Amino acid sequence: MSVEQHQQLLWNQFLEAWPLGRLRNMTIEEYSQAGDKENFTYCLERETKPIANILGGSAFKFGIFHRSATEEKLDGKGKIYQDGYAWLEKYGATKEQAFAEIKRRIIETIENAQTGNLEAIDALDFSPVVKWKIAFLYQNQTQPKIISIFSKTMLDFLTEDKKLNYAQSYQYLIRQQGDRSLLQYSNDLVQEYIDAHPKQGHLTPAEADEILNAKYPDQYISRQKMTVVTNENGREIALVLTGSKASFFIEIDPSDTQDFQFQFKSTQNVASGKYTESDGRHSGLKSQSKNLWLGNRAYYIEIESAQELEEFCDWYEQEIHQSHATVLERKVKEFLKFWPIDRLKDLTLEHYHQAKNKECFITQIDSFDPTQGDPTFACYFDLWEPVSLGDNDKYHNERPYSWNKRLGDNAEQAFQKIKQEILEIVDAAQRRDLNAIADIQFTKGLKWMIAFLYQDFSNPCVIPIVGETNIKRIGYESYVKTPVPEFLPILLADQGDLEFFPYVEKLFAMIRKGYLDNKQKKQQIEELVDDVMTQQPLNRILFGAAGTGKTFHTINHALSIIENKPLEVLEKEDRTELKQRFDQYKAQGQIKFVTFHQSFSYEDFVEGIRAETDAVGNLKYPVKAGVFKEIVELAKGNVQSNVDSEIDLSNKKVWKMSLGRAGVEDDLYRSCLDNDVILLGWGDAINFSDCNDIQSVKNKLQEAHYHKDSEDTAAGYVNTFKNKIKIGDLVIITDGNLKFRAIAEVTDEYEYDENQEFGYHQLRKVKWLKTFSPSLKNEDYFKKIFSQSTVYNLENAVDKSKLAVLLQPGAMPVSNLDNKYVLIIDEINRGNISRIFGELITLIEDSKREGADETLSVTLPYSKEEFSVPQNIYLIGTMNSSDRSLTGLDIALRRRFTFVEMPPKPELLNEIIVEGLNIGKLLEVINQRIEVLLDRDHCIGHANFMSLKNQPTLEHLASIFTQKIIPQLQEYFFDDWAKINLVFFNNGMLIADDIFKKNNLFPSNFEDELGYSNEKKIWKIKTEAFNTIDAFLQILGPKG
Repeated sequence: MSVEQHQQLLWNQFLEAWPLGRLRNMTIEEYSQAGDKENFTYCLERETKPIANILGGSAFKFGIFHRSATEEKLDGKGKIYQDGYAWLEKYGATKEQAFAEIKRRIIETIENAQTGNLEAIDALDFSPVVKWKIAFLYQNQTQPKIISIFSKTMLDFLTEDKKLNYAQSYQYLIRQQGDRSLLQYSNDLVQEYIDAHPKQGHLTPAEADEILNAKYPDQYISRQKMTVVTNENGREIALVLTGSKASFFIEIDPSDTQDFQFQFKSTQNVASGKYTESDGRHSGLKSQSKNLWLGNRAYYIEIESAQELEEFCDWYEQEIHQSHATVLERKVKEFLKFWPIDRLKDLTLEHYHQAKNKECFITQIDSFDPTQGDPTFACYFDLWEPVSLGDNDKYHNERPYSWNKRLGDNAEQAFQKIKQEILEIVDAAQRRDLNAIADIQFTKGLKWMIAFLYQDFSNPCVIPIVGETNIKRIGYESYVKTPVPEFLPILLADQGDLEFFPYVEKLFAMIRKGYLDNKQKKQQIEELVDDVMTQQPLNRILFGAAGTGKTFHTINHALSIIENKPLEVLEKEDRTELKQRFDQYKAQGQIKFVTFHQSFSYEDFVEGIRAETDAVGNLKYPVKAGVFKEIVELAKGNVQSNVDSEIDLSNKKVWKMSLGRAGVEDDLYRSCLDNDVILLGWGDAINFSDCNDIQSVKNKLQEAHYHKDSEDTAAGYVNTFKNKIKIGDLVIITDGNLKFRAIAEVTDEYEYDENQEFGYHQLRKVKWLKTFSPSLKNEDYFKKIFSQSTVYNLENAVDKSKLAVLLQPGAMPVSNLDNKYVLIIDEINRGNISRIFGELITLIEDSKREGADETLSVTLPYSKEEFSVPQNIYLIGTMNSSDRSLTGLDIALRRRFTFVEMPPKPELLNEIIVEGLNIGKLLEVINQRIEVLLDRDHCIGHANFMSLKNQPTLEHLASIFTQKIIPQLQEYFFDDWAKINLVFFNNGMLIADDIFKKNNLFPSNFEDELGYSNEKKIWKIKTEAFNTIDAFLQILGPKG
C-alpha cells in the first residue's frame, strides 16, 4: 500500500467514525476525555497524524479539554479550570457554554469547507491548526480547496508571500496542483519544505517559534528579529529569531534546576549569559519586553531540542520560589530605597521634575507604566520643566517652568500644592482610604501609581490599573465605568492563590500585550497606506465578465486614490458612508464619470467646436472642452478658500452677478478680490444711498438724465444690488454663461465710491468665500445656465445641497495639484480608443506626465493651446471582457494601463440559501462549465444574484434565470441551445421539441444542395421547470 493509499484509508475511516451528523449531536465527553482514545480530539490529532501532524503545543488549541491532572488550578489569563475541564474564557463562562460555542464553530468550519468558503473559515476565531485540519478532512474531496499543511511558516515558504492569510495561501497553492492527487500534492509540498530546511541536529529558531506560538497563542508577539511570549505567571520568554540555534532571554536564573537541559549563551557584552540590570542586550527587547530590558536582570540560554523546550516551559510556569522576587517587586524595592517617605517630605521643585532627568521623582513614577510605551506627556505632571514653552490657556508658562493654573499663580506656589497632594496620596494609601485618593485632584494614572508604590505591601489595596483602555486589556470591560475605589477590591478579590506581585505582573503583561498589539496594528495600517501611496497606478482598468461589480468597485478605487487608503481598509467600511464620500468628491469636481460608446469622439473627450445660440439668437461656434480636458484644467487649477466654518444656506438668498467681461475686464475682477468688494457699473457716477425702492432709483436716474433707453434696466439692477441683496446673502460671480469663478458673502450695506478707477461706483463689501481657477461648470451646481443679466436671484436655479458641499471649510490657499483627481471611464473598450484619445494616448503615460523625466505636451487642434497631463490625474476604466477580450484590445491602450481582474466571486453568495440550494455553489458550477465550453471571459457575474440576499425566494431565482441568465447565455453561445443545456446539466429547463421534419416543407434534395441535416432540434424553455427547486438543484450535477 502506498503512502497516499494509507492516508486515504485513514481519512475514510475518520469520516466514517465522525460523520457531520454525529458531530451535531456530539457531547463534551465525546469531544475530549482524558485516557479515551476514541474521542474526537484524540482522533483528530493522533489517528490522522500520518495525513497531517498537529501534535504539540497546548491542549487549549482545542478550545476546551478534559484535564488528566487532578490538582486544582487557578483561573486566569483568559483560561478557566472547573469540573475537571479547562477552557478559554472567551468561549463561555461554563464548560457547557464553552463546548456549545466550540461545537458551533467546528460545524460552521465544516459547512464552509464543503462549500469552499475559505475566507469565512479564516475569519472564525478558533485555533488555526485545528480548524484548518477539520476543514481539510471534511472538504469536498472531488473538488478540494485545502491542502494538508497547517503550519503558517510552511505556507509562507511555499507561497513566498507572508502577507497571505491561510485562505489566500490555499487558494494560491491549489491552483498549482496540476494532475496530482490532493494527498500526493500535499506530500510533495511537505517534502519541498523539508528539502529546503534540512533537519538540524539542534532546535532552530523557526521550530521554537512554532512551539511557542502553539503553546501561548494569546500572549504571543512576534517581530522580525524576536518573539516574546508571556506565561500564566506573567513571566516573559524572548526568542531570538536570528542565528541557527534557538536562544532565549528569560527572567529567572536556571543555574540550579535539573528540570531541563540548557546552556548559557555567551555574547561579546556578557560572556556568562547572566545580565545585570545595567548590561547592554538585544535591542529587540526594548520595544517588545517589559521585564527583560535594561533595568532588569536577564538570563540568555540555548535549548537544544523541542522536548527540552517543553520541559523548560513547564519549569518556567512553576510558582515562584520564595527566594525569587519578581522583577516588579525588585524594582519597587529599589524605588522605595531611593525615594523613601522621609525624602518626600523634603522634596524640592528641582527633584520633582527636570527636563531630560530620568532620576527625578515624577519621571521615576512614570517608569512603572505597565505598557512601557512612550513616556507620559509632561503636561500630565501638572508642573514641569518644558524643553520649550507652549501656549495653552490651561497652563501658566513662565521660564523655566509650566504648570496647571489650578495650582497657583507662580511655580513655587504650584509646587507646594503638588507636594501637599503627593503626601496626602501616600497617607491615604497607607490608611487604605481609596475614596480619599480618588478625591485628590492629581493626575489620575500617576496618583494611583504613587498610591500603589507607597501602600503597605503586607496588606495591599491598590493595583495601578485605573484607565479605561487598560481595564479593557485585562478583560474587565464591564467595569470601565465603575469608580476606582469600588473596582480595585474586585480586582484584588480575583487574585486567588497567587502572590500579590506575580498577580500584578500577570495583569501588567496583559496590558503590555494589548498595547503592543494595538501598536503593531497601527504600524501595519501605516505601512499599508505607505504602500498605497507609492503603488497607486495612474491608469488602471477593472476588467471581468458582466455582473462582477466593476462599476460598483470604481467607488472604492477612486476613494483609495483620493484618500490614500488601502482597498482592504475601505472594504471594511460601511458602503453607504463610502458612497456619500464619493458623491462629495464628485460634487467638488475631484471625480468625473463618463461612459464610452461607439459614437463617442475626440470632440467629446478632449475638445471640439460646438454650435451655440447666444441671447439674441446669433449662431456661434466656440471651442468647448471635453470631459478629460475639463478635469485636467481643474487638476492644474487653484482654489482660494476662506471658509472657516459650516455655512447654513437655508436662510440665505443666492444671487448671480457679473464683474465685467471675463477675459476682457479681468483687472476689475482682481481688484474686487484684493479689496473684498463687488462693484456694479450700472448707474454710472450716481449716488443711490437714499434710494430705498425701485421708484426712487428711477427718479435719481431721471434727475441725472441717464440714457432713456437703458433707464428701466439700470433701475432694476441698481435696486437689486442696493436693496434686495441683504447682508449674509451669497453672490456667485460668473465666467460667461456656463461657468462661475467665485463665491462671496455680502458683509455690509450699499456704499457709493466716487473714486472707483474702473468707473464702477456702486459698491458692496463682501467676504470672498472661494475663488476657482479654472472656473467651475455651472451645470454641476445649478439647474440652468446663467443668463446675460448682470445681477439676479438664482433661487430657482441653485442646487443648495451641492453648493453646501462646495462651501465646506478649507485651508487657504490650496493648489489643486495637492489633490488627486479621478476620471472614471465606464465601458472603456466599447469606444474607438485611437479616435477618442487621439494624440493624448502618449501623454497619459507615467513618464510623459508633467514633472516626469520625459514630459511631453501637444498643441490641441481646435484651441491651439499647449496641453499636458499632470501627475495628479488618475484614470479608472471598466471593461466587460465578455464584450471584447483583452487580446483584442487596442495595443496602445494595453501598454499604458494596469489591468485589475474582477472575477466572479461565488463565495459572496454562499450565505444565500433558497430552499436548501446554496447560490454560491450554483454559480460556481455554472461558471466551471462555461469555462470548459467557451472561456473564462464569458462567466456569469455574482452581481446577477445579489438581489437574492433581500429576496431569497424560488420565484425571484426563477426570474433571474429567465430574465438575465438565459438571455446572457443565448448571446454567449450564439443561440446554441445544446450547449446552454449542457451548462444546466440537462436539468429539464430547456427541452428539445419533437423531431422537426423538413421534408414536408422543402424539396427532397435540399439537404445535399445546402448542406442541411435532415433533422434539426428545436429548443424551447419549459416554464413549469422553474416552479420547483429540483431543476435548480440538478444543475449541481451528481456532485451537488
